[in-house]
Amino acid sequence: MLVAAGRGERFGGDRPKAFARLGDLPLLAEPLRRLDECEQVDAIVVVVPEGWEEPAILLAEELGAAKIAACVAGGETRSASVRAGLAEVVRNLSLRDGEKGLSTGEKQMYVKAKKILASELMYAKDLSEDDAHAWLEEVLANPAKGKRAKAKPKTAAAATA
Repeated sequence: MLVAAGRGERFGGDRPKAFARLGDLPLLAEPLRRLDECEQVDAIVVVVPEGWEEPAILLAEELGAAKIAACVAGGETRSASVRAGLAEVVRNLSLRDGEKGLSTGEKQMYVKAKKILASELMYAKDLSEDDAHAWLEEVLANPAKGKRAKAKPKTAAAATA
């Protein structure tokens, strides 16, 4: 997962830092190229600022980066961007598991990624651990529900906040 969703406010400029030019290419090009060339990397999920998904995909095509599995919009914070990328990794592995199964290493990554994502959901959506896992399993079973699913707060106080 390559998280490049920062706005680059301290960096300045008219575009997010990842898309600022360094020579002929945006800064995002070098880490993208290196990940694509790495033998240990099978797939890459790129997380970019909202609205910059298409330029990132076009950059990947220009570089000939064939390992791009998905490009998703990040969130308002680094944590939200990591969560968005991790959710896509989990979704991608879930789909691959259903289609052709996963290798032992992929299964281990899938289990770990789901645990991390459930933990993030506990804090982001104020859920109990069981509710976070249940919500995640429901979304994986029916991806269309994920966009509309309403998670239950873990406390009554949180429900009224």
